[in-house]
Amino acid sequence: MIMQEIQSKMLENKVRVTKLEALKNKKYRVTIANESYDLNEDTILHFRLVKDKCVDSIEKILEYDLKIIYYNKYKNYLFKFPKSEKQFLTLLKVKEPNLSIDDTYYLVTRLKNEKILDDNLYANSIFSSLIKRGYGRSYIEKNLLNRGIGFDIINDLLDKYNVDEQFVYNLALKQNRNYQKYPIFKQKQKLTSYLLNKGYDFKTINIVLDKIYNE
Repeated sequence: MIMQEIQSKMLENKVRVTKLEALKNKKYRVTIANESYDLNEDTILHFRLVKDKCVDSIEKILEYDLKIIYYNKYKNYLFKFPKSEKQFLTLLKVKEPNLSIDDTYYLVTRLKNEKILDDNLYANSIFSSLIKRGYGRSYIEKNLLNRGIGFDIINDLLDKYNVDEQFVYNLALKQNRNYQKYPIFKQKQKLTSYLLNKGYDFKTINIVLDKIYNE
């Protein structure tokens, strides 16, 4: 008898799903207590919403659905414009200043768990791109640091890095064509400055310059 009374009171505080209609783009229109809400499929699955189910509170459902809205928005954004975790958190502060700590934690945690926000993958991609574009060790290190990548990841990547002197030589030789109107000492100055800005050390630069001007 007591249990029946408790269950009865619990049901009094619940509201019933009276209608559930599938929409486009993984959205559903749910009618609860004579009010209709367009919810994401993730929300429907999370709360296991079906017709005639009784739920405790529509507020909790809407709060969760807001998390999914942010997740879908930034999942698509990061596919187009990958970022480090630090860059992403900075972006959120600017773009979503009213985003709660709880929503931010959910968003970042889920994106990381799904490898959409992954500093290792992001850093590897940038590292490979910079090498292909002819940049050296110090430039790569500075670039990754500026993107918010941690020293541990950067050091692991740089441990794999070996200077290809032939590649640097070809790069320098091509650039030096722009300096032919200058005297030799000026050419060397400009070429040294160019290679330093590309991130190469003096040892590599001197080897390359010797090879170019002593051929």
